Amino acid sequence: MINHMTTSSDMECLLLCHRHQQCVSVNYKPGESTSVCELNAVIAEDFPEDLTDSNDFDYYESFV
Repeated sequence: MINHMTTSSDMECLLLCHRHQQCVSVNYKPGESTSVCELNAVIAEDFPEDLTDSNDFDYYESFV
């Protein structure tokens, strides 16, 4: 993980990823007023053995 922060939406999280040179995917956990955004330097397909199933987080790959 590159960074862990709070955001107001999944789109804001993806935009932060897009602006970070090393970011290629995000984990996003929606919340009532703020949400958790984790910027990742890898995509899930590169390390499938490290994946964990979570109902709390959504996973998105960055758009280019």
